[in-house]
Amino acid sequence: MIPSALVATHSNCRACVFVYLLCVLLLVHSFSTTFLLPALLLLLLHLLHRLHPSFYATRTHKQLEQITKELGRSAYSDVRMTVLSSREHTCIHPRVSKSSNKNEECKQLLEQRSFERTGGGGSGCNFYNHVSRLASARFRGRHWDLEDLVSAGRRVRGCPYYATRELLPSADIVFCPYNYLIDPIIRASMDINPSNAIIILDEAHNIEVGA
Repeated sequence: MIPSALVATHSNCRACVFVYLLCVLLLVHSFSTTFLLPALLLLLLHLLHRLHPSFYATRTHKQLEQITKELGRSAYSDVRMTVLSSREHTCIHPRVSKSSNKNEECKQLLEQRSFERTGGGGSGCNFYNHVSRLASARFRGRHWDLEDLVSAGRRVRGCPYYATRELLPSADIVFCPYNYLIDPIIRASMDINPSNAIIILDEAHNIEVGA
């Protein structure tokens, strides 16, 4: 079984066929997944000058961590990238991060912020106010993973969740869980447009589980 599916949404898919054949070759020769992932990633990065952006989707956040670490070991560690993740993995607000309903509490804080700007009350979220400070040049054009971003967010008091979204428009490669690409509601909310892109679904036989 092929552990990775590559989807071409570009009219010129000869490069995509090449990557798919490489997957078959690696499996025939019984290479491990630890070899397959960086090989796929390197080929994907070679194609970035043709197709923009490109998406690498996995079932779990742990797998995202693995592949971003592989990127850091490659010659492409200076690529513009982002890792899309939920508030569950990125929220650093002292109260919201401990909540069982982070999404709703975060939205309520942002509504308070909007109300305050129009003359109402409410304190909003100070971490959201410093998103641009976190999504700075340090995270544009270099490898990083969520742990790096969250740690930096705590230092500069900037929101990692919204920083990953701010980095999205300039990213050459976007790492995310399956559902960010499959679910039309999430795609719309994140302004994800997979047209004219290469998409790699790692271990695509698990896609029904992750969707």
